[in-house]
Amino acid sequence: FLEEDFAPLHARVCAAVAAGAARAGIDPAADLPGAERTLSPSDAGFHNTLLRQDGELVFLDFEYFGWDDPAKLVADFFLQPQAPLAPPLRPGFLARLEPGFGGRPGFRARLALLYPLLALKWCLIMLNVYLRPALPGREAVENREGQLARASAALGALRAECENRLFPCGGFDI
Repeated sequence: FLEEDFAPLHARVCAAVAAGAARAGIDPAADLPGAERTLSPSDAGFHNTLLRQDGELVFLDFEYFGWDDPAKLVADFFLQPQAPLAPPLRPGFLARLEPGFGGRPGFRARLALLYPLLALKWCLIMLNVYLRPALPGREAVENREGQLARASAALGALRAECENRLFPCGGFDI
């Protein structure tokens, strides 16, 4: 999986992101100015959210809370494997965030650049089960095979998004 599937797409994504960053005038090594960062729960997603009776969403898990790029917050929310946001729902979600984040310089460009990189990262996170012993009460082989299948499916979805240019805020050639 890593050598035959992941590595080739990783190479294509990295090359495309570097070229896209250069075209957008974004230095990937530069720190994002503090004024452009947002407070982020970092593990934002429906799996850590409750819907109140009045329709308000409440985020519960702030274990990794801190300052981050709002583009990373949005991409992680779209990609979080336990409760990903379905692609048809992403434009509406992004439109609701635009008033808060859309006016920040380079938000959409950074989202376009970060999204495929973070999709790759989530594929690897799903494989963490190979780095630790089986959880109590779970068969190690089944757990690992299941996670490998999930990572493979996520990588396939990213590959399809790359081929069809279906990124949340436009795309670029990968």
